[in-house]
Amino acid sequence: MDALRLALLGAAAVAGLLAAAPAVAGGAAHAETGGAPADGAARVFGDGMLAVADTGNHRVQVFGPDGAPAFAFGSHGSGEGNFSSPRGVAVGPDGTIAVADTGNHRVQVFDPDGAFVGEFGTRGGEPGQFDGPHSIAFLPSGDMLAVADTGNHRVQVVYTDGTPAFAFGSHGSGEGNFSSPRGVAVGPDGTIAVADTGNHRVQVFDPDGAFVGEFGTRGGEPGQFDGPHSIAFLPSGDMLAVADTGNHRVQVVYTDGTPAFAFGSHGSGEGNFSSPRGIAVSRDHIVVVADTGNHRVQAFGIDGTPVFSLGSHGSG
Repeated sequence: MDALRLALLGAAAVAGLLAAAPAVAGGAAHAETGGAPADGAARVFGDGMLAVADTGNHRVQVFGPDGAPAFAFGSHGSGEGNFSSPRGVAVGPDGTIAVADTGNHRVQVFDPDGAFVGEFGTRGGEPGQFDGPHSIAFLPSGDMLAVADTGNHRVQVVYTDGTPAFAFGSHGSGEGNFSSPRGVAVGPDGTIAVADTGNHRVQVFDPDGAFVGEFGTRGGEPGQFDGPHSIAFLPSGDMLAVADTGNHRVQVVYTDGTPAFAFGSHGSGEGNFSSPRGIAVSRDHIVVVADTGNHRVQAFGIDGTPVFSLGSHGSG
């Protein structure tokens, strides 16, 4: 499936992005954004710009605070700066952009203007190798990354130059095991949360990868999930927003699994979703959702009130 994945660049600038949101509230921005938004994560530039990993178009797009296209980088291929179905993007405290280049089984790093800095990873199961990585998140220090190494059923933590630090998880359904994990998020204190997609649950780990807890079973009730693809911490660090993909909704839960509230239902209207696969939360508690099946990005207040929408299906 064509997909695009998003990242609000530079956490300090989420406020800048959202201060400008009324300019695009109530309708889509005039931008063609490629395929369908996938299992993504969102981060923010210092000036409130929005970055989207445009999976089906094998590129990353950056939009201004008003939703207008700013620039894009990448094209289909396996060379430096090329992508093959990139499904994860994250931005560090200094604006460095990291991309999970899924089809090329690697991570690429770019400067805030999209210029190539470096790459690491090949296909495999050894430390520093990947099998279809789907999601990526900076640790608070900014010099390390947590990568959802989906095909290897694990999470790897690596330095931004590719040096492996540690990994945790293996295939299974027990505590600390994973089944095709597609989402990873890191809280302000370094806590790591994982969307354990194939097991229809969320697992939480300490900054060293030690198991803390798990919650969720397959279903449509509060606190249940159907193939969650993405996850994001709220600024407080004690709550998570989860893209509950198969249930076509967003759930907000405490890190111990206690449900807080949910919003969204299946459809194509404002506030509806079709298999949402990416999510991020700003410092102002704006929830940005990659609405995969509807080929758009939607943003909401923390209570689920629509704030703005942008994107349509295309390659422009």
